[in-house]
Amino acid sequence: MKKISKNYNSLLIEQLRTKPIAFNPLLAQLAHSALAGLFLSQLLFWHEKGAKKGWVWKTIKNVWAETSMTRSEQDRSIRIWKRLGVLEVELHGIPRRRYFKINIEKLVALLEKNFNKRVLLPTNQIADFDKQEYPNGLTITESTREKTFRDFSLQETRDAKSRYGEMRKRFGKAFPGGSDD
Repeated sequence: MKKISKNYNSLLIEQLRTKPIAFNPLLAQLAHSALAGLFLSQLLFWHEKGAKKGWVWKTIKNVWAETSMTRSEQDRSIRIWKRLGVLEVELHGIPRRRYFKINIEKLVALLEKNFNKRVLLPTNQIADFDKQEYPNGLTITESTREKTFRDFSLQETRDAKSRYGEMRKRFGKAFPGGSDD
């Protein structure tokens, strides 16, 4: 019998063809909310990848697809980060899109104040690195030039639509895509 060297999470990701997202627990601790931490972690992933400098747009359905957060969970997370002065939100277009801007300086100041850690930001936002270590022991392992879009097969798209439909039936109007979207 061959020994399996991968952990169960890796096996599930591989077999279900899902992609995990980065989650920073310090953000959750700062906001006193795991969901708010998850929300901002995902926005930080997309930060500086939008067409409008410093802004990224996400619909309620986009965020649900990436994080499984409902509309009310997203709204609560947005309120927390706005109250902390970290997030700015604008609505544009028809249908409405939510544009988010993260106040990185404010976020860094809050992290340094609350966790007594020095946070150094890269001076070149589009620096090409695979692994960069900072003096405080923190490590960034994600390349900023990473592809942000993935080609989905027709079957993967159908599967996602089917799962979305099932969740929509199960949760009704509280689920993204309801009449209150």
